[in-house]
Amino acid sequence: MTRGKGYHFSPGDGIFYSYSVFNDVPVVRAKFPALRFMSTMTTEGPSLYRQAPHVAVFGQR
Repeated sequence: MTRGKGYHFSPGDGIFYSYSVFNDVPVVRAKFPALRFMSTMTTEGPSLYRQAPHVAVFGQR
């Protein structure tokens, strides 16, 4: 669709890239050892990684 450029386009959002905070957990955990994850939208099921469309991460030193 984007010929390998990695971005997407929609009329409402413009150009955007897919991103998962779970990819950067090791980087965040290096600065904040205590991490808490929370879904910012209602989800069904126990897995934030697989089922939550939006996730917030809280870090504490």
